[in-house]
Formats: sequence, C-alpha cells, structure tokens
Amino acid sequence: MLALAGGIKQLGKSGVGDPLPWALLLLAAVALTVFVRRQLRVDNPLLQVRLFAKPAFSVAATAIFLPMVGMGAILFLVTQWFQYGQGYPPLEAGLRLLPAPLALICASMAAPALMQRFAIRHVLGAGLVVLAAGMAVPWTLQQFTELGYPAFAAALTVMGLGAGTATTVASVTLIAAAPADEVSSAAAIEETCYELGSAMGVAVLGSTAAALYRDNLPALDLDGPSSAAVRDSVGEAAHTAERLGGAVGRALLDTASQAYTHAITPAFLMAGGLAVAAAVTTWALIPRDLQPTGNH
Repeated sequence: MLALAGGIKQLGKSGVGDPLPWALLLLAAVALTVFVRRQLRVDNPLLQVRLFAKPAFSVAATAIFLPMVGMGAILFLVTQWFQYGQGYPPLEAGLRLLPAPLALICASMAAPALMQRFAIRHVLGAGLVVLAAGMAVPWTLQQFTELGYPAFAAALTVMGLGAGTATTVASVTLIAAAPADEVSSAAAIEETCYELGSAMGVAVLGSTAAALYRDNLPALDLDGPSSAAVRDSVGEAAHTAERLGGAVGRALLDTASQAYTHAITPAFLMAGGLAVAAAVTTWALIPRDLQPTGNH
C-alpha cells in the first residue's frame, strides 16, 4: 500500500516519463500478489481474502472503499480551500466541515429503519447516488457562479446524508454476507476499507487536484524558487504571498486561490463517478433477498 500510494503521488508530480512511479507501482503489484497468495495458503490468515469470493461481500466492501476514496480526498482538499483559498484559521476551517459529520450521524440513525422497509440493495444504491450528487454540487454550481462557503456547505450536507446511509448499509451487508464464524474477519476488512479508502483518495484525487492546480496557474512574474514554491501547492502559494506582502502578495494569493478552486471541483466530480460506479455494482450484484440479519 505504501508503494502504491507513493507511486500514484509520484506519477502525479513527475508525470508518466519518470521511471520511479512505475517502479513503485510494479513493486506494489508484486507485493500485493505475494501477500494474497500467502493469505490463501496459511491456516490463520491476517486478512481472510476468501471472503471476497462472495459477490455480496465484495460489493459491500467496494461500497465502503470507493465512497471513502471520495470522502477522504474531498475533506482533505476542501480543508485546504477553507484555509488557503478563503483565509480561515484551522479551527474555523474545521468548524465549517461540520455539515458533513452532522448529516452523516443523522443518516446513519435513519438507515436501520430504511433497511427494514426497503431491500438492502435499493437503500445502499440510493445512498451512493445521493453521495455522488453531493460530490457533483461544487462543479455544477461553478459552471454558473463563483463558489463560496454556502455551495460547499450544501455539498457537504448532501454528501454526509449519502455517506451515512451508504456506509451504514454497506457495513450491515458486509457482516450479513459473511459466515457466522468469519464475522470478526469481515469486521477487520470493513475497517481496512475505511482507512485504505481515505488514504487512496488523498493519493489519487489529491494528486489529480495538484496536477490540475499547476495547469490552471498562469505564468508567474516571480523569481525561480518562489515560482517553484507556488506551483508546488496552494499552501506554499499562501506562504509565499504572506512573505511578499502588499498588493503583490494579495494578487498572488487570489491567483493561486482561483487556480485551486478550479482544480478541486473536477476532483470532486471524479469522486462522484466512483460513488456512481459503486451504486451500479450494488444494484447489479447484491442479491434481492439479502437480509440485514444474514450470516449465511
């Protein structure tokens, strides 16, 4: 996983012509293959990969992993936007993220009632679609107007509702699809999907946003080190603008902020695409009769 994340980030930074990211990705593929083959041979595996042979289990794990790829990246990117694009201090930036967890808590409380009334596959698929819709809000609004906090607050709220519903139902589905004697292994895989999804989201979509940010920046009338720092990240651009001060610093910060805003919304849209893919897989592969109290 370390080689995979490093390879993806290096690929976004240095481009396809650099052999280093490809070497890291090859190492990741080889290491993963060796790990899986060993887990299939040992009597007490660290990760019970045989559980993925069950379609409902695989889909549920995917329905946790892919949304967390999007959510992990979005929370990472939007926090930087709050601090560097809008100038909020860290505490205020954190408070402005509250619509997402509050909506997630409410949705996760309502999810059990929805599962009792509707088929699991429909509740899970609908939650993923709502999540995707929230992720698409900033890019959609950007086509018509300048983005401010209300747009991101609305997006975070809708994303929280979708994520709360989807991850709760996916968790229940994952446990229900596992044999009774493998519930603890299923729970371990569930937690791994959460953590790994967030990490991969920062690596993949974070790198995508960084590349788009550099592409959106115009030519800068700065010395070499300052220009390189600004192009490295919006955080470095903010520090450089603070160091320069005055009208030059303000103009630089505005330029970097605009470039970053136009970089993160396509990344949000890509995250929404992952959620839609998970929804389609859910409707296609989860059995119609799967019950939340399964353990078959």
